[in-house]
Amino acid sequence: MGKRMAAIDVGSNTVRAMAAELLTDGRLVKFADDFLMTALGRGLADTGEMPADAIATTAEFVSAFLAECGTLDEVYCVGTGRYRRDARRCHRDDGRIRECFSGGVRDAGRSLLRGYGCSP
Repeated sequence: MGKRMAAIDVGSNTVRAMAAELLTDGRLVKFADDFLMTALGRGLADTGEMPADAIATTAEFVSAFLAECGTLDEVYCVGTGRYRRDARRCHRDDGRIRECFSGGVRDAGRSLLRGYGCSP
């Protein structure tokens, strides 16, 4: 059995989540993939804040996705600048989420989302 991982990309308009198992032979086998239009960036230019309803919707989506995935070895979460500021409001972290905003870890999360594989 390989390493079970998930990546969640929180954008201004959508949240995309993917989970895959990295097998010992290096193959990546996707077992969950979902996205949701959340409009976190709606009104941001006017108020400087993400809308509370969009934050709640995002948190519910992330929680449901992680529950659906079951046991995961690693969870990467990447996001826009505003998300980075308010990350804890956008998901209910149960200790599994490794926030990744720069460097190799962020690239690994994005690679997993794209289905190209990532460094274990």
